[in-house]
Amino acid sequence: MACAALLGLGAGRSGADGTGPLRAGPPATGLGQSAGGAASAELTAEVAAAWLEDPARHAELVELLERGARAGAADSERRAAVTILRAVARQAVAGSAIGGSIVGIEPGAATEVRAELAAALGSVRTPGAAGALLAMAQRADARATEGGPAERAVRDAALAALRRLSGRADLSADLPAWRGWVERVRGMDQAQWGAELTRGLAGRADTQSGTIGGLVGRVAEMRRREFLNAAPDQRSGVLLEVLGDDLVSLRRLGLELVSRELANARSVDPAVIERVGAMINDASAEVRRGAAGVLAAAPSITADGIPARVRQRLSDETDAGVAAALLTAAARWPGPELLGPAARWAAVGEASGPAMMAAAEAVRNGGLPTPEQRRALLDAVRREQLAAAPAAGLALLLSVGEPSDAQAVRGLLAEHEPAVRLRAAEALLGAPRPMYAQWVLGAAGGDPTLFATALGAAVRLGLTPENWAQAMELPAPSFAARREALSALAAQIPDAARLPLATGTPEPWLRDAVLAPLAQRATAGVPDGADGLAPGALVEGVLLLMRTRMAVGQPASALLAGETLAWATDPPARRRIDDQLTLALLWLNRPEEAAKLGAPAEVWLVGLELSNAMPHAEELARRVRADFAGRLSQEQLDQLNSGWPEQPRTEPAAGLGATTDRERAGPPSPAKPPAVAPAPGQ
Repeated sequence: MACAALLGLGAGRSGADGTGPLRAGPPATGLGQSAGGAASAELTAEVAAAWLEDPARHAELVELLERGARAGAADSERRAAVTILRAVARQAVAGSAIGGSIVGIEPGAATEVRAELAAALGSVRTPGAAGALLAMAQRADARATEGGPAERAVRDAALAALRRLSGRADLSADLPAWRGWVERVRGMDQAQWGAELTRGLAGRADTQSGTIGGLVGRVAEMRRREFLNAAPDQRSGVLLEVLGDDLVSLRRLGLELVSRELANARSVDPAVIERVGAMINDASAEVRRGAAGVLAAAPSITADGIPARVRQRLSDETDAGVAAALLTAAARWPGPELLGPAARWAAVGEASGPAMMAAAEAVRNGGLPTPEQRRALLDAVRREQLAAAPAAGLALLLSVGEPSDAQAVRGLLAEHEPAVRLRAAEALLGAPRPMYAQWVLGAAGGDPTLFATALGAAVRLGLTPENWAQAMELPAPSFAARREALSALAAQIPDAARLPLATGTPEPWLRDAVLAPLAQRATAGVPDGADGLAPGALVEGVLLLMRTRMAVGQPASALLAGETLAWATDPPARRRIDDQLTLALLWLNRPEEAAKLGAPAEVWLVGLELSNAMPHAEELARRVRADFAGRLSQEQLDQLNSGWPEQPRTEPAAGLGATTDRERAGPPSPAKPPAVAPAPGQ
C-alpha cells in the first residue's frame, strides 16, 4: 500500500474527495512508494493517534498492522506497525475493531514486534486479549532457554500487559496463577467481566496512588530538611522555590514552613510574603486557604497590592473554608470596602464567624454598611439563638442594630452559661456607648465570671474614686485572680489620679500597687505638672507609700521610696520626708545615718517602739537617753522608761557572761502600737 495514501495525500483513495477507505496495493511496491513513485514521509505517532480516533480508518490500520507485524516485512512497514501498536498502547481502552485484530496477529508475528503487540494488548481489556497475552507469555517462556533475552523480553512484556489490563499486580509473574485467573474469567458475560475489571483496576489505582504519594512524601521531606539545614540567608530562596513548585503538596509544605517561621517569631523575607499573596489565586482551595492563613498571621505586610488582591479574591471565591481564611486576613485592613464581602459570607457556614468579625472591625473603623449589607449582616446574627452568636455578631447588633438588639444582648448577662455571659460582657464593653459599660459593671456585682471584664468597664467609665471603690468590691473567681487583675488595673491609673484613689484603698498590697509608680516617677525629679501631677501631690503620694510599707514591716522598701524625694526642698515637706526616713533607718539599725537627718525626740521614740522586738532596741534606747539628755519631756521619759527602764551598767565578773540591762529588768511591759503615721484604712 502506498504511504502517501496513509498520510491522506490522495493516492489509493476511492471517492472524489479522497476520504474513502484505503485499498490494498501490491505488497511489492512497499510502504515507501507513493502514486508517483516518490518516497513518502514516515507514519508519525500523531497521525496514528488521530486515525485510531476515526472509525473509518480502522480497516486500513488493521491492514497496516498485519503487513508490518509479519515476519519478513519491509522496514518501513514494520516501523508503521510499531508506531500504530504504540499508539494503541497509549490508549486507556482500545477500540473493539483494532483490539480484535491485534489479538489474532501474535502467533505469526516477528519476534521484534511481539513485545509491542503485548503492550498494545494491555489496552484491549477483553477476556480474549487476556487469553492471548497468557498464551504469548507461555510461548515466550517455553522458548526462553533457546531464544535468550529476546524471548524473555516478550514474556515480561506480556505479563506486564496482563497486569495493566486486569489491575492484578498481585499475580506478578506467576504463570500458573495467571492461567487460573484467565480460566476463571474466560466464560464471564459483559457485566461480570466489567465488575472484575473494576475491582482489579481500583486496587491497582490504590496501589499506584500510595506509591506516588510515598514518592511525593519523600520529596517533601527532602525539601523540608533542605530548608531546615539551610543557612539563615538562604532560607528565603528555598521557600520561594518550594512555594512555586508544580506539586500542590510541595506548595502546601512551603506554606507550612512559612507559618512555622512566623509562629517562632522569625522574620520572613517580604519577597516570600509577596509570593504567598499571589497564592490566594492558586487552583487548589487548600493552597488558597493556607496562603490566606499566612497573610493573617504575618506581623507586617509591605506589599501594596496584597489588600486589594485579598478583597478581589473574596469577590471571586466560592469555597467557604477559603473565604473564612481570607476574611480573617482581610480584617487587617478593615476599610468600608470589606463590608460587601462580609455581608455576602455572613450567613455561609464556616465563613460566617470570620465575616461577622471582619464586618465588626470595618464598622468600628468608621465603615457604614448600605441598607442591604446591614440587613444581611443582622439577619445572619439573628437567624439562630442569640446565646450561640459569636462575639463579633453581638458587636454588630450593638453597632448597627436596633435598641431592642442592645437590650437583647444585655439580657445575655443573666444567662446560665458563664461563657455566654462573658461573651456578652465583652461585646458590650467593646461598643462605643458608655451606658453599655455601666451595664457590665452593674452585672458583675453578683457574677465573679465578669470580674476582669468589669474592671475594663471601670477604666472605660473613668477611674473616679467611686468607680474604683465599686471595682474593689466586685466578687472575683479567686483571691489570686482578684490580686492579679487589680494589680494590672492599678498599673493603668494615670499618675495624677493615684493619690486620690490610694487614699480610699484599704488593702496595703493594693495601695502599694497604686502608689509604687509614683516612686519611679519621683526619680526623674520635680514633675512639670503637664499631666496634672503637682509636685506636692507626688510628695504626698510617696510619703503615703512609705507609711504603707512601714505598716507592713518593710522598712527597706520604705527607705528606697523615700530616697527618690531628694529633690524636695520645701521645709515642711522636707521635714516630713526626713522623719519617715529616720523611722526606716532606726528600724534597720542605722542610727548614725538617722542622726544626720535631725529628727526630733518624738520621732526617735516612735522609731524605738517600731524596733521593740529587734536585737538592737536596747542599744537604741540608751542612745535616745544620751543624745536627748535634758531635752525629753516628763511624758517622753515615762514612755522611754516604761519600755526600757534605765539600769546601771555592770561589768561581768571574771569568767562569767555579761548581764544586760534588759535581762536584769525582766520582760518589758507591753509595747504601745507603733506611732508611725497610719496609712488610710489601717
